[in-house]
Amino acid sequence: MGIDPVPQSIVALVSLFLSAFFTLLKYSYEDLNKFRLEKMKEEKIITESQAFKLNQFIEDISSIQSTFMIFDYLSNAFFAVSFSRIGYHFFGTGGIIAAVVIGTILILVFGESAPYFVSITKGDIVAIKFYKFSRIFTKVASPLTLFIRFISRAIGSLFGLEMDSKEPKITEDELFTAMNLSKDEGLLDVEEFGMIEKVVAFRDSFVKDVMTPRTDVIAVDIDSSIEEIIELFNEEGFSRVPVYEEDIDNLLGILHIKDLLPHFVGHEVIDLKEVVRKPIYTFEYQKTADLFEQMRNNNGTFAIVLDEYGGTEGIVTMEDLIEEIVGEIEDEYDDDSESDGILVLKNNVFIIDGMVRLDEVKEEIDLDLESDEVDTIGGFVVEVFDKIPEHGEVLEYKNLEFTVLEIEKNRVSKLRVTVKENKKEEEQKESTDI
Repeated sequence: MGIDPVPQSIVALVSLFLSAFFTLLKYSYEDLNKFRLEKMKEEKIITESQAFKLNQFIEDISSIQSTFMIFDYLSNAFFAVSFSRIGYHFFGTGGIIAAVVIGTILILVFGESAPYFVSITKGDIVAIKFYKFSRIFTKVASPLTLFIRFISRAIGSLFGLEMDSKEPKITEDELFTAMNLSKDEGLLDVEEFGMIEKVVAFRDSFVKDVMTPRTDVIAVDIDSSIEEIIELFNEEGFSRVPVYEEDIDNLLGILHIKDLLPHFVGHEVIDLKEVVRKPIYTFEYQKTADLFEQMRNNNGTFAIVLDEYGGTEGIVTMEDLIEEIVGEIEDEYDDDSESDGILVLKNNVFIIDGMVRLDEVKEEIDLDLESDEVDTIGGFVVEVFDKIPEHGEVLEYKNLEFTVLEIEKNRVSKLRVTVKENKKEEEQKESTDI
């Protein structure tokens, strides 16, 4: 009995259509998320009730994808069998080979590629239009889906593969890509984006990136009188100060003004060691996130950074750590007039504090200064020119002119940076003026 090509053709066409349909649904729901739903709700594309129902539906996206993928494969299988039988009917054994080649092309074009490209532009609309069908279909097909997923997990376990892991599988690059997309789509404003970006960067930064270096630390001797310490608090505007014995490498702890005032009012003679609070000790290559957790657990506000020999490398306050996430906070180690250490005088001319980090310079004024040895722009000038420059000295580097404005304790504490236009830019400017 021969094969009737008409029913086989109908089965093949219907199977190809279903393959495209299930593929379209799979991709459409795959790209749908609560951020897109929130945006569509704001744009009045869907109601709040629809957004709620869709959000609940896509919570189990793994089951949705599995269902549509299984029926996509089944449709492809029916198409392959029907199309092969048609080929055999007309051309014999050679027709089967031709049917396999042509059928594969048809599935790739109409069953996979076309639905994918439609989902890119119309995926949200498709997901909304077919929500009721998809919800009912996935429920009806759930026994088959669960059975196949059970078999898949069983086979996977034989090879030591963990199926349907709940672990989030997103890299840092993927996170930033998602953040950029959210910002571009208006789901994140600039401040929110910056905050999240800083939180991610905070995890990878080190204590040395945020500490106040030893040369900038203002501390008091344990033998100082109360009057001398109060005068220092008044002059510097501090609320707390490190206390050392003999030299700054032997920091004993932190003195808070509120611990000192009761004794000052009563004109008592006290031993500062009794009121000095013990600090937390850390090292410059400890992760800032780890130090933050350590200080938070111990109610600490101050940490002393030690070098490899046990000497003082610098200090870190809780404010320093928080500023890495939320930005500048006014405290005793911040300059009131220039919180970021960068002052713009005019186009391409900047006054920069020598302790401003190179990454901050790049972020604020787009000067790409890189070094593996130093972190600050003052250190960069010393490294590049291989000397400690003198006050007023002018140094040139590429298209930059550095003018040293202040030198403190053998380091560049303030400088003026002028960005010069290159010759091509000057010629273009002159031709434009003409």
